[in-house]
Amino acid sequence: MSVEADPTVQAVAAQHLGADPRVVFETADADAWLDSYSGPRLALAYVDCRPGKFHRLEDLLNLLEPGGLYIVDDLLPQATWPTGHQDRVDDFLAHLPDRLNLICTQLRWASGLVVGARI
Repeated sequence: MSVEADPTVQAVAAQHLGADPRVVFETADADAWLDSYSGPRLALAYVDCRPGKFHRLEDLLNLLEPGGLYIVDDLLPQATWPTGHQDRVDDFLAHLPDRLNLICTQLRWASGLVVGARI
């Protein structure tokens, strides 16, 4: 499942992954999508937006199948971050180990990643 609010960005994803029958493309706001999704559990969540990362994490994790991968990027400081965003990232990272339904590790690679699996 690829959820993207910007149809131009979604078209790029579809251009590269559109032949894969495992991928469904949904142009939608992530919060609205989380509110309305009723399909099968997901094998992978690659999160590059606030819903599922900084809020509504539990909602997203509940959509992952057991063993499903949870991957998040943009966790290392960046000069373009708005004021207060570092605090949001720090809080997210500090509370990930408290999740009983997720085992994960933080990687200081590229823009900073978390790779986890739903348990």
